[in-house]
Amino acid sequence: MHGDSQTPILNCGRIRRVKFPQQLSMDDPPVTLAEVAVNTGKVNLPSVLFNYSQVLSFQTTGANLDLTITYRLIRISRASKTVKNLEEWTFRGAEIIPTDVPDLDTIEPLVVNFCDTGLEKDQSFVYRFQLAEVITNNARYRISDQVITAIVLDGASD
Repeated sequence: MHGDSQTPILNCGRIRRVKFPQQLSMDDPPVTLAEVAVNTGKVNLPSVLFNYSQVLSFQTTGANLDLTITYRLIRISRASKTVKNLEEWTFRGAEIIPTDVPDLDTIEPLVVNFCDTGLEKDQSFVYRFQLAEVITNNARYRISDQVITAIVLDGASD
């Protein structure tokens, strides 16, 4: 989809159905949760506002809880296949003082926004939101209700 310099371009992405790993090292290949394709069109000074949301549910299964999930956003140029790591975010749920409590179910919403600037017009990219690292101890988790979008905006407009 191509737009003029005044018209924002909304891009809806797709969610990948994946098995969520209970352990994932930074040395392992990342797991892509969702992706969205973007074309900057005829926008003069394009910026891309990326948005991803999910619901993270996790259950404790014993003392000394640790759930650490590192998410990564990457941008892949469709022309050159160049991959750029844009940002990483870490969710951490840990038990500070070990206690003997019954199993606990927790639901946490997660919303990530990122503004990608300094782009040129007539470029095409794929943004991927990934699991880069997962550490669990006495915890299980599930990700649901994912949504991914990107809006191409004219960076020169107010």
